[in-house]
Amino acid sequence: SSHWEDPSTTKKWLQALEDVRSRRTNSGNAVKSSVKSAISITSNPLVKTYLRKAMRKWTVTAAGPTKAAVEWLVVRIREARPDLWGRRVSPEVVAEQKDRVL
Repeated sequence: SSHWEDPSTTKKWLQALEDVRSRRTNSGNAVKSSVKSAISITSNPLVKTYLRKAMRKWTVTAAGPTKAAVEWLVVRIREARPDLWGRRVSPEVVAEQKDRVL
């Protein structure tokens, strides 16, 4: 089952994670900061759990596995929720996309 979260909240934590995409994998503290910020913003327990697990592989000089996990999540959410990015999408299409991705 999906966990509802206000779309503005979802956009805020996704924006925090977007910063990770532009970081090099050896800039571990910046990656950690972005992930911790997203964890504190989201109200979705599944997202919190996923990001905490992603942080288990984190190290200061090698944040590659954490970065890859974050990038995967951002892509999946963007696929599942095209409505968050200003695209006009019917509720039926959103539900279908969520079922396919989540």
